[in-house]
Amino acid sequence: MVIFNDWPGVLYWRHRVSFASLMQLVTMSSSMVLPVTTALTRLADAIAADDDNPQVDDLAATPPATSDTRTPAGAYLARLGPSSRRVMHASLVTLAHLSGVGRIASIDTMQQWPFIYPWHRLRYAHTLALRERLQQPIFRPRPPGARGRPPVDVLAPATIQRHLAALTGVLKECWRLALMGVEDYHRAIDLPPVRGERAPAGRALTPGEIHALLATCAADPRPIGRRDQAVIAILYGGGLRRSEVTALELGDYDPASGAVTIRAAKGNKDRTAYLPRGARETLAVWLSLRASAPQPQLRPDQPQRPLFVSFHNEAMTGRPFDEESLHAMLAQRCLQAGVAPCRPHDLRRTFIGDLLTAGVDIAIVQRLVGHADPGTTTRYDRRPDAAKARAVERLHVPFIESR
Repeated sequence: MVIFNDWPGVLYWRHRVSFASLMQLVTMSSSMVLPVTTALTRLADAIAADDDNPQVDDLAATPPATSDTRTPAGAYLARLGPSSRRVMHASLVTLAHLSGVGRIASIDTMQQWPFIYPWHRLRYAHTLALRERLQQPIFRPRPPGARGRPPVDVLAPATIQRHLAALTGVLKECWRLALMGVEDYHRAIDLPPVRGERAPAGRALTPGEIHALLATCAADPRPIGRRDQAVIAILYGGGLRRSEVTALELGDYDPASGAVTIRAAKGNKDRTAYLPRGARETLAVWLSLRASAPQPQLRPDQPQRPLFVSFHNEAMTGRPFDEESLHAMLAQRCLQAGVAPCRPHDLRRTFIGDLLTAGVDIAIVQRLVGHADPGTTTRYDRRPDAAKARAVERLHVPFIESR
């Protein structure tokens, strides 16, 4: 079996000629519009039947690296920041799944799907079909032989728009890499937006729930209890994102002023947040214990002196507290405190909502949380809902008890 080292070159030169007739059949013309699934199905069938496509064994032997800018997906992701890269990679996996990449690659290589799919072969008929398909329930890919009903996702309009933005970005890289003509590129991305709006995901916590979470951590006599208490305090008291908390180093916090410097946050922007007195006092207790943590040899991409460290067998390791562990910690503390499940981002949402309810100027809140668009901050404002609830109380609806 042939191993392909130059993925875009092989895909382009092999398929440009062998599928010329197919492109004529599926490309949108002025006189014919193909059904939603027909264009994608024909393309997937043709890809699966082509001997020039890399098979599963080839993929396992030489998986394309995400940093390989010779591939359109790799070039597109290389232009993004770390947090955006993770999100847009997931969007490309979904798009490749809907485009039929499962015909040529196994579920075990799903994270590599965006780097082997021939994006340059998509035309307007395909991208229009993808847009329509994204608005329908999506069955997640599963390993062969899996039992039960597959998980189904119903995407919100904003999520669909994000997927389409990823599609536009990777097609632009196809044009930049000379894998796609400018006319084909502009036709393929000429898609109408998917309109609509959904209520923001997640929920705001009540003051009683915040108190219960912190009290549960305080009741834990182990050092891990002090860490968890400080993490929850900084999530709520500073409004930081989960990724920002785990990336903090000791030098990023100034105990004297309570200032927290967030470096290279979303949008590759630095900003400064400030902690209230209770959060500063909680963090001071943790820092007194944190001083005894060992300093292991870390990778260059990890915080060298992380503010929050992980534990192993109830002992501090000195290694950074990662995002997945933070999520699991909060879920465990919610269970122990008898609080309804919540996510780390819900504490950030509560921070924004509580400040706006307290009358803090929205521009100040926007700068504290690092939103580029004030409209994003407005979505967390609970005051309009409270005003609507007070407004309807002005109506009198008689209640007449039945006899």
